[in-house]
Amino acid sequence: MQAMAAVETAEEGLPPFCISLFGGAVEKRYRALKPAFAALDPSALDPADFEPDELARGRELWSRAAFNETRSAAAAAATARAFIAAQAPLDLSAMASSFVLDELAHAEACARIAAALGGAVELVTPIEQLDVRGPEDGHALMVAAVLAVRHYCVEETSSAPLLRATAQAARHPLLAHIFSLLAKDEAMHSQLGWLFLDWCVDQLSETECVRLGRVAQATLDAWSASWPTGDDEQHLPLGGLPPRRYRELAEVAAADIVASLASYGISVEVPRASD
Repeated sequence: MQAMAAVETAEEGLPPFCISLFGGAVEKRYRALKPAFAALDPSALDPADFEPDELARGRELWSRAAFNETRSAAAAAATARAFIAAQAPLDLSAMASSFVLDELAHAEACARIAAALGGAVELVTPIEQLDVRGPEDGHALMVAAVLAVRHYCVEETSSAPLLRATAQAARHPLLAHIFSLLAKDEAMHSQLGWLFLDWCVDQLSETECVRLGRVAQATLDAWSASWPTGDDEQHLPLGGLPPRRYRELAEVAAADIVASLASYGISVEVPRASD
């Protein structure tokens, strides 16, 4: 087994988050499923080309991204399982299932970039966040709807425009290419939750739509609480967007999500960045 990257957590008694490869024929088959990511060459990044503070910020960004993409894979797996249990259309469930592979490939790419910059950094990240589950109460359709709204209508839909902007802002060719690959996949992922609502919304009661609104609101509020503060507009050479630009795009994305949910009878308020 080949360890790709490890991100230590500050939680006592919990194992570190680690991305690894089994190797051999298993890795070969995996590479064939996502050839664009298999072709990435992180050695094009030379740590000597960056200032120490830039490297530190880059290593943290890509280490955290590796964890977040792994969590997205767990969320995609839980959602696909819930779709099948809810007897969603077979092609829609298959689409959801394919996104697990996408997210795992994203996690590996992020880990490889962190490794190329000098290795992953320690993050205060509860490892149990990888255990993504739907609500324990409610029928199968409602469980699937909660996961679809939380992870796709909000989380994936919100990240798509931010990744596009990050790809456009990247100046290093390798990073621009990676962000473009991520943005392309995310654009497809962002459609899933809305497609699921197209299929199921007429089967949901008013009470269930209110509950979905609460789920969406909590997810939006948690995201907006994490928006960066300050007015720094300095270019970030190893990825990411300056705080002001991030907030501008995030507020537009949040408003679009709220408007889209309203068209399905799901009421949510637009979150705002903290002062």
